[in-house]
Amino acid sequence: ILDILRCLPVKYRDVFLLKYSGNMDNDEIAKVLNITEGTARQRLSRGKIMIQEALNKRENNEINGNNG
Repeated sequence: ILDILRCLPVKYRDVFLLKYSGNMDNDEIAKVLNITEGTARQRLSRGKIMIQEALNKRENNEINGNNG
């Protein structure tokens, strides 16, 4: 999963890490990153989607015998 996190654009990765490693709520994340709370929620949601898509792609590649 760390490889996938490293591949996320920084603006999504920062929000994700503050939420789940820093145990911050969206209001705290918004203040730290100087963005609105809505933007923090949006970036978290989009980041989760990107992570899920990357995990699905990795799983499909493993099932199909590809290494990518």
